[in-house]
Amino acid sequence: MRTSSAGSAGGSTARSEKGWARMPENWFDRIGRFLGGWPDDYLVIDCETQGLDPHANTTLPVELGWCLVEDRVVVNEGGLILDWGLHPSVDTNWLSDTLQQIGSAMRHKGHTYPFDLEHLQCNGVEPKEGLREFRRLIGDALEAGYRLVGHNVYAFDRPLLLRSLASHCRCPLELPAESILDTGMVEKARMLRRFPPEPGELSVSEWYAEVRRARKVRWSLSQHCARVYGLDVKPELAHAAGYDCHTNHLLLEKMRQLAEGSCSEERQQSGNVA
Repeated sequence: MRTSSAGSAGGSTARSEKGWARMPENWFDRIGRFLGGWPDDYLVIDCETQGLDPHANTTLPVELGWCLVEDRVVVNEGGLILDWGLHPSVDTNWLSDTLQQIGSAMRHKGHTYPFDLEHLQCNGVEPKEGLREFRRLIGDALEAGYRLVGHNVYAFDRPLLLRSLASHCRCPLELPAESILDTGMVEKARMLRRFPPEPGELSVSEWYAEVRRARKVRWSLSQHCARVYGLDVKPELAHAAGYDCHTNHLLLEKMRQLAEGSCSEERQQSGNVA
């Protein structure tokens, strides 16, 4: 997951940024229905990297995180660090330099970034082994009918994983847009005050791409969503993949509450009219 946020919050308060106060009460319900519903069973995934372009061969996943949720309750979560120094085609000096560069850039923007070469060597597994294990986790979840959830997962984690699995493991994976609920694109659409398309107007993948192209709007998970939605998280642990997945789980459940709250109000109003 890599997200961008348009500047700092400045003098804005959490309350002023809660755009749902200015949106129609059923917005979260409508967006959820367009994306296939708010799932009870789902797998949140997140990839931390040492590069910014998920399509570039030089961008490597350095940590793979997950949070498995059944009936809205977390049953398994964690993170798996990949030691690319063990890969024969990766130069350790280049790897160390790129980790330092992305770490400096992240810290300059106020983000945490716990990865350096020593951290990977002390805590990481062989990359092919880790990628195959992660692929099995995702494949088992999809086969069981679970949804895949992430924050910017469709435009970042998805292409990164598909490329990494194909090039390093020779084990391709299909991740259609309809199997994915991207909370990053949901939040970005909310901040842009965009409504879901009318039936037949756009596919899920086309809608994700359209929302993704918009710029200059806040939607990052750790700095924006955690504050605006009042998530009980620790900022200093952000950008550890497993912890970001847990934060993403809390965000989805908050969005679900807002959707279900609007449905309850609509039913109550309908009853009063009747």
